[in-house]
Amino acid sequence: MSKGKWTPGPWKTFTDGERYTIKDRNSLKLCSIIPMNGRERRYDAECHATARLISASPEMFEALEEMEEYLDQRADADQPPGYDAPIGNEEMRLLMTVRSALSKARGE
Repeated sequence: MSKGKWTPGPWKTFTDGERYTIKDRNSLKLCSIIPMNGRERRYDAECHATARLISASPEMFEALEEMEEYLDQRADADQPPGYDAPIGNEEMRLLMTVRSALSKARGE
């Protein structure tokens, strides 16, 4: 796994009814999301879902890295008959999608 320039996970989402706060494993605040409707603060289910997605990102990043490694190994496989074949078109498309998402997360 590559070392990112972000705070290591896991992250958790908390709410006080007005904002959603994402904290690291040491309970240090990483960021807050405040739902706004014009100038009014309000509970917003979409904003809550966004906060949950942000807090899950370290684990998702690790899972994508593992998937990339697995698909890379399969793509490079030179295996005898009767074993898994090298990856097909759909798996190659998935590998390209995974690489694109990882690249975006790394800021490349």
